[in-house]
Amino acid sequence: KEEVVLEFAGKSVNMADVVENVKKAYKAEGNKAAIKKLQVYVKPEEGVAYYVINDVAESKKVEL
Repeated sequence: KEEVVLEFAGKSVNMADVVENVKKAYKAEGNKAAIKKLQVYVKPEEGVAYYVINDVAESKKVEL
């Protein structure tokens, strides 16, 4: 089992949780297309993670 945790400014964020939240947000937006490619850009100083799914560049984000 692998686990990646980002620690920044006294906070700890599990990266697997971030990925799961991105997938939930994608589905909550009504998207039904399968996720073939997922890119997540974590900005701990802003408290968010931006994401791109299937190379569709849109400004989407989830809170950390």
